[in-house]
Amino acid sequence: MTQDFNLVPEFINKFQKTLTRLSISHYSHTTAIGIPTYDSLVRFPNLISVTLQPGSRGYAGFIKQHADSLLELQCPIGPFPDGIGPIKFRKLKKVTLTAEALVRWEPESSWWMSSSPFLKSILPTVRSLRISHWCTGEEIATFLETVNRLSGHVEPLLAELSICFQTFSVDSLPAIATAFPKLRTLEITFLDIVTEGAPWTPIRPDKSFPFAENRLKYVPFARRLIHTLSGVAWGLEGITVKCQGWPVDIPMWGVMYMCGQFIPSILSFNSTGNMTIPEERWANKVSAYVLSVSMAWFNFTAVLIVQTYSEHGTMCERDLKLMAYCPSPIVAFGVDAKEPPIISLLRSTFLMLLILSGALKPPAHTRMRRRAIEEPTPKSVELPPEIWDQIAGHLQGNTL
Repeated sequence: MTQDFNLVPEFINKFQKTLTRLSISHYSHTTAIGIPTYDSLVRFPNLISVTLQPGSRGYAGFIKQHADSLLELQCPIGPFPDGIGPIKFRKLKKVTLTAEALVRWEPESSWWMSSSPFLKSILPTVRSLRISHWCTGEEIATFLETVNRLSGHVEPLLAELSICFQTFSVDSLPAIATAFPKLRTLEITFLDIVTEGAPWTPIRPDKSFPFAENRLKYVPFARRLIHTLSGVAWGLEGITVKCQGWPVDIPMWGVMYMCGQFIPSILSFNSTGNMTIPEERWANKVSAYVLSVSMAWFNFTAVLIVQTYSEHGTMCERDLKLMAYCPSPIVAFGVDAKEPPIISLLRSTFLMLLILSGALKPPAHTRMRRRAIEEPTPKSVELPPEIWDQIAGHLQGNTL
């Protein structure tokens, strides 16, 4: 393995005169390319982009050789006291600082947020900054304070910023606005969010989605947002809010919507180029799930997608409850668990038609796969929440 790594710099050096972009990856810490490799690399006069994966080490000397030519740099924060902090860059435009999600860096890994030559030199030139390290609130505050101190009266030119928060609070927004007044695009990813003691439901869109007029004054998160952004002048044009491990769902759109209300310059949500909110997104997704399970289970007895649990060929109490809320006497007709498959198919087909026609939709404030479901129109037939919870339980593990 060692001999193989010794061949890496020899191979790369063959492109000394033409190499413009270099990306060095490895599979684990045990195979990480380290100091011997970087020390063996020559200087590449045309190199403008370097990408180093988390776990890399001993690369500072190599980066320093190219500090005057690099336009793009991706490197790990790492558990190093200095990192690339002592390096002064001339014309970096794009910087990505990465970290391994499972690693909890020690306090000394603060070079990226300290008053270092690195940070001071990139503020006048960098247009895009992505910090993929899961930052604490204290780290973000320290970083932004350092930026303000180093910038002085010269505003940083940063236009795109992406930050990962362990716990996101709206208090960070005015601090970001102050540090980067020329910011145009902001992406926030978090593991948790501070909602002023209120659960997620107060910021989840409901039947008046996307929030009726004057409705936001009753939302604790929105009230806090108004307070923190009061008097803040910011030209932000696009915002994306994500919760790690989940797609951009209804609560995230709710947060972006509120930011759009109190930051008038915002023109785009979730990098879509517009502020359109997919109101029917989750209702349609639920219908697709229901339709999928209906067609998949038609060889079994199914009434409103809930499989009959009776082992004796009779309807169980759960099925009778479902039938009581069914808008059609045909679907509500008693079913024998041993009925011919053709009858089950006809029953499922009829149910499918109900779903496609919009006569049957899920109620509001229910979760399907831990997602919010939009409330149906007044003409829709509603089932009680506990019934839909039962349906959701059956859908676990079933996908389209």
